Amino acid sequence: MNTPLEIIMPLRNPGNVLRDTVASLLAQTDKRFGVLLSDNFSTRGIENFDEAERLLNGAGIAVKRVRPPRELKRIEHWNWAHAQAQSEWIKPLFAGELLNAAYAGEVLGLATKTKAHQIRCFAGGKVPIPARSTYLTPEDFLTYYPKFGNWMGNTLHVCYRRSAWMGAGGYAIHLPACADENICVRLALEAGVELLHKDLTGRREGDGPTEVLNRRIHASFETWLILRQARIYCLNNKLVWPKYGITKGVWKRYWTECEYPWNQGKKTNV
Repeated sequence: MNTPLEIIMPLRNPGNVLRDTVASLLAQTDKRFGVLLSDNFSTRGIENFDEAERLLNGAGIAVKRVRPPRELKRIEHWNWAHAQAQSEWIKPLFAGELLNAAYAGEVLGLATKTKAHQIRCFAGGKVPIPARSTYLTPEDFLTYYPKFGNWMGNTLHVCYRRSAWMGAGGYAIHLPACADENICVRLALEAGVELLHKDLTGRREGDGPTEVLNRRIHASFETWLILRQARIYCLNNKLVWPKYGITKGVWKRYWTECEYPWNQGKKTNV
């Protein structure tokens, strides 16, 4: 696609929530983006694909509809769909996820001048990142990660430079619960992260990408693997890895995924 930004939508059996996602794309004030609809051998919801393609074409938004050569697993499909993109910047988006009307314009405004390979769009949270910072170097990033856990968010909050995403190998198939965290950390350690301190994304209640089975169990183990890889990368590239970084990072994940929800449940049941 001859557009600077490409919205990648890996889908399977999309429900009616896809209409809301498409509506948020039609509402973009800056339409210098294309949309790639990837169908992972859906057995239902084909009419939603058809409607999405028709509406996007009707609005003058470049749209490409593809299907892998065979049915793929979840992360494999993510990677295959992203590999079909042609634009300089790529943005993953799933059925039920929404973009504010200003999203494309705000991101493209930063994309032309940033040093980073990814742009994080998120407002709020408890991580004390300086509000005036727009770009964190790899060294800056390491003062907030892994100390404060995975504050980068998930695929909804980020977009990537396609060449960097490809160079990093895409989403790690062996990390199905934390594949998004892994790629965010890898790219941040390579070239930092651009911060857009605005709430320009949303999600319908109960919608979004399907969670993997036993996510809480897998997430702590996968976080340990990600942090070990990050530590090795830092040592090889003369970046200062935080003392006890792996221990702190895994504990933060465990607290977020297990301990805190369990304690909240106990208080609720009393």
